[in-house]
Amino acid sequence: LTDQDAHLDALSSAILRQKQIGLQIGDELDLHVDLLQQTDAAVERTQNRLGTVNNRVGDVIASNKTDHRANLCIIVLVLILVLIVFS
Repeated sequence: LTDQDAHLDALSSAILRQKQIGLQIGDELDLHVDLLQQTDAAVERTQNRLGTVNNRVGDVIASNKTDHRANLCIIVLVLILVLIVFS
């Protein structure tokens, strides 16, 4: 009977350690879930910013193409006028 009590005490302490380890694992998982949610939110904000910047870059590129064509037309017209005036 004394041996059974000793074995039951050892089993009880082993189960208590497993419970504590399980609780620590649960706490660690909760921490990781919070970190993943923060990372997800940061990635979403960054994607939104990149989308905005991408749109702005597209607008700048589109406006530069138009400006170059207009500038080229103005230069050609000025050259034609210079040739007409000095010929």
